[in-house]
Amino acid sequence: MPEEPRDLRADILGAAMQLVIRHGVRGLTTTQVAREVGVRQSHVTYYFPTKRDLLHAVMLRFVDGMLGHLRDAAAQGVREGLRELHALVTAPEHMRLLAGVIVEAEENGELREVLLEAVRHFDGALAQILGVEPEDRATRQLMGTLWGLGLRRLLTRERPDADEVDRLLRSFEPQDRPKRRGRS
Repeated sequence: MPEEPRDLRADILGAAMQLVIRHGVRGLTTTQVAREVGVRQSHVTYYFPTKRDLLHAVMLRFVDGMLGHLRDAAAQGVREGLRELHALVTAPEHMRLLAGVIVEAEENGELREVLLEAVRHFDGALAQILGVEPEDRATRQLMGTLWGLGLRRLLTRERPDADEVDRLLRSFEPQDRPKRRGRS
């Protein structure tokens, strides 16, 4: 049986993502990505001419992957969607990647726009899980709380207390908030 062709672009993105997770944005170089993938550096620069292009693509892939997980979990109900969101957002490797990209985005307007779009997507996904409008204040508060917990967990290396997580998630359930209009 013939071997499937290699998706070199996907391999490069995967290696770049792992490098950012392990070493931060400053540890991301086309030379290191090429070494990780086992190709010449010219292959990396063919797909991603600059580090900025590569980082932009890494961030888009990261967000798409997280949103895919969220959609799957949300299909199982509010509680499962919230648990999955918490697990995704507070995972140290995700926080490490996001923190590095946030710092880089201060000087890179394009990357900043990618991050802002990611925030809007996460707010929208959370609102969908909760069955409320994306602009709902509690939705933004919960998302901010989760990002904060993720950063704290990254810094302190604490493991979340399951009871505490349940209490937090319960306090943001949509029981008393207005539902979205015009949608089921």
